Amino acid sequence: MNNRKRNNKKNNNWEEWETLAYEYVRDIYKDAKIQEEKHTNTSHDSGFDGIWLLRSNDRALMKLVLMEAKYRNSQSSLPLNDCAKAIIIAFNLSASQLYIVTNIPFAPQTKENTAKFQKRANIEIICVAGDDLKKFIKKKKAYLINQCNISKGFISKIEKSIVSDINSEDFCELKNLNEDYVDVPERTEQIKQITKGLVFQSVVYLISGNTGTGKTVLCDKVREVLEKFNYESCIIDLSLCTSSRILYLSVLESIWGVKLEPILEDSDLEKYIDTLLSVGDSHANPEIINAVKYILLSTYSNYQKHKDIYLHLLLKYLDLILNSKREFLKIVIFFENLHTVSEETFAFLLNIIQNLKKNNIRVVLETRTPFFMSKLNKIEKSHNYFQYIKNIVDSEFKIAQFKRENAIKVIKKHFTLTNQACDSLAEILCDNPFELHNAVKLLEGQPCGFENYINTFSSEELKRYWEKLGIKFSATTMSLINNLKNISYFSQVFELAVILKGRIPREIFALFFNENCDYVINACINSTVFDMKNGKLICHHLRYLDAMKEISDENLRYQTAKRLLPYVLEHEQSDEYYLLIELDILYIIGDIKNIPHRTRYITHLLMEMHQYQDAFTALLRYIEVTKKSTEMPLEILFSSLDCIRELHEENNANYEFIYDLVEKNIILKYVDFEKNKFWYKYLLILWHKNFVSGNLQKAFKISLKLYDSLKNSAELFEDEEDYPGQVYNAYGLSVKMCSSGDDAYLIFKEGVNRYPCSYYAQAALLSQEGNQLMKRNPEEAAEKYKQLIEIVKDKRYPYQEILHTKTDIAMSFFLAGKFYQSKLWAQRSIEEASALNMYSQKGRAENIYGCCLAAETNYETSIEKFRESIYLLEISKSELYLWRAQLNLASVLLLRSENEEKAKELLFIVLNTLKNMFAVKITKDKQSVPYHGMLLVLRYLYDLNELQIVNDVKLRFSGTDLMADFSRLLAEKDWRSQFRTKVIYYSGIVLVTG
Repeated sequence: MNNRKRNNKKNNNWEEWETLAYEYVRDIYKDAKIQEEKHTNTSHDSGFDGIWLLRSNDRALMKLVLMEAKYRNSQSSLPLNDCAKAIIIAFNLSASQLYIVTNIPFAPQTKENTAKFQKRANIEIICVAGDDLKKFIKKKKAYLINQCNISKGFISKIEKSIVSDINSEDFCELKNLNEDYVDVPERTEQIKQITKGLVFQSVVYLISGNTGTGKTVLCDKVREVLEKFNYESCIIDLSLCTSSRILYLSVLESIWGVKLEPILEDSDLEKYIDTLLSVGDSHANPEIINAVKYILLSTYSNYQKHKDIYLHLLLKYLDLILNSKREFLKIVIFFENLHTVSEETFAFLLNIIQNLKKNNIRVVLETRTPFFMSKLNKIEKSHNYFQYIKNIVDSEFKIAQFKRENAIKVIKKHFTLTNQACDSLAEILCDNPFELHNAVKLLEGQPCGFENYINTFSSEELKRYWEKLGIKFSATTMSLINNLKNISYFSQVFELAVILKGRIPREIFALFFNENCDYVINACINSTVFDMKNGKLICHHLRYLDAMKEISDENLRYQTAKRLLPYVLEHEQSDEYYLLIELDILYIIGDIKNIPHRTRYITHLLMEMHQYQDAFTALLRYIEVTKKSTEMPLEILFSSLDCIRELHEENNANYEFIYDLVEKNIILKYVDFEKNKFWYKYLLILWHKNFVSGNLQKAFKISLKLYDSLKNSAELFEDEEDYPGQVYNAYGLSVKMCSSGDDAYLIFKEGVNRYPCSYYAQAALLSQEGNQLMKRNPEEAAEKYKQLIEIVKDKRYPYQEILHTKTDIAMSFFLAGKFYQSKLWAQRSIEEASALNMYSQKGRAENIYGCCLAAETNYETSIEKFRESIYLLEISKSELYLWRAQLNLASVLLLRSENEEKAKELLFIVLNTLKNMFAVKITKDKQSVPYHGMLLVLRYLYDLNELQIVNDVKLRFSGTDLMADFSRLLAEKDWRSQFRTKVIYYSGIVLVTG
């Protein structure tokens, strides 16, 4: 219902203003399905002046829109307090949008705070003023006067009084601002140290600092100096490297010095790709070349053959193309925005960095501190990754805020202000270079002579003046973006930047701005918010992009997304960067029909490319939107559980609800759910979750349930899924950990006899046979493990298990005393696990490599390996193997008496792990590694005079073989030589494998 009173004479300006504002918002929704609309013009202070109820296909999804008109004669800007009532009402009514329309500029902090309100309460607050109103009046002037009873005099008054928009020509490039950032003694010295190091040696440097401290500008200056030494600098923005593939292609472009885009889009690429990738070495492994072929051809199905090891092979290709050129290379690669990468890309990146350094390419990493990876939800995990970074860099250069005198120097270079005014401005901006840059841009828009005006201000008056302009720490950036948004084409550019994650190809500008394309691009560059790089407009700083997101306009974003979709669909086959953007667009335009199946398709592709974090993020988004529905596709839920497994997040309490959702959806969807394959598939996942988390008894109970029901459940699965083999694998492993290896062997043997075509059962049996052979013939054990790898080749067998087996081969050679072969296999596992972010497998392989070094009496290097193993196993929460590396480190430390206290700390940790996790195993299986590990710990503690602790353990395990074997160990003079299985004596030291 529309109850506007067109014919009543309006005696007050505020009435006319309310009508004007009402018609402005009404015009926006003229094509919408309006269920009800109302102009609440009975009072000029009722909290809101217009209301619209918009229909959708679902009545439950009605959209409520409110409008509040603010007409002011005596204020220079509109503060947030003036909008408080409307905001509260909008909150209480669960409005989708609130328009605030005023005849004066909004105070910059008002815009900042209202933009943040959407995050807090899911209400979009749209601030309307300036050019938007002027354009509306121009378009609808006759209608407003003749049909809405707004006087000509009022219309004329408004047109003259509304503050004009900022024109792009008012912006002058701050060409000298970069010099302002670095022309200070501390930074000059840092630049000197960085460039000297890069020129004279192959190094990896880390440049870190808080946001806005000028890291990027300092890097620009370093690049400028490097150019004088004939070094070519390449920049890779990691915020744009959404996958390992894009990262690798960027590295290839840096090395080759060409852009790959024309090649990748060439339909004839497949015809000449062999020539393109040839390294002139007839002995080069063809698998290496094939891996690079697949990554260039970017056909997802082509990843299948090498999907598990192709990242490792890609690193080998870098060796092939760089090996003969190492001494001539003069390349420095700058990796910017390190904190923006995903876990998968992060792991591959670290390996690339080490590879580049080895091949004489210098590397500079730039990151924001405190370091918090934007795609992680755990501070502790980000901290661990940052420590990992520090372990591989040669030096870290910390970029601090300006000193006060340097900040004042920058201000005085641009404005004639008193020391008091300069000090006040620097103080309010915390001497932050980026904030100073944006403040300078804002102040340049002030009227001529404003310096004389404010130079007479007191300290308090200056603070109020800065606040009025929106100059406040962390708010200045928003104020600048808000000012630019008043220019219509900047509003469009900002929406494009938000949807495309800060990277806008030139052809999109042509699509949106036609003949004005170049003009708009130049205006964007001149604003200093964007840079043009390689045919794309790139957001200059992530802070700018964050600000654009906060002021994004829903209607414009919707229209922009609809126009972008065809372009994104066209390009996503050659650039997976657009896959996630397609999903974003579908959510923006509310394409409920396509979101589910596109989510399944896109996340499947991402998982095939090992982008589990990106896939999981997309899956979580869908789950959060639909988790109250009982019709949620089980395929999406199971894909989420697969991602959790690959990301080693089984212990993350934040994701427990997904397991609950799976169980509830199965039970609700299937009346006789225990006769459905999804139920047994879920139990297998639940078994794995408990097994890797160390809940061995619970895992055993689940595996027993699976085993007992196998007769009826096996027929529910396809042959290629090898469900029976998976059940026998789970049951046998649980029995092995809770009882003995001999019992497990009998179970695996039964599995092969019962299901002779099961590759899982064969693999489990071979693994256990290898395990048993290690004690008496480790070289034969290695052959068993090699057979296992061959049997599961091209099967649906987890690559983590294949890596585990390769480390078993390394362990077999170590136990055979063949350290060279052992190190080769361990190194292979380390490299492959590194590229795939499989830290638990890498940690286990590092432990075996450390054992080899210790057995060769290379103790110092072995300590480094054991510490690396401990770190990796800790971050992956691999309790099953962590204690072994800890015990090995303690063994090496005990070789020198000054390390006894450090060793003792480790021994206490290992003892607690063995008592809490492996008590049953120690009691039942005296051949097991935990059993012999406990003996070794007790013997060490006895020698260290920790007799009370030893007695406590003896009491707990009284009546078991452990105490008798410990007594015999005490009686042996050369007790270390008594360890001869997987806990083995070599060259004066006992080492723990497994």
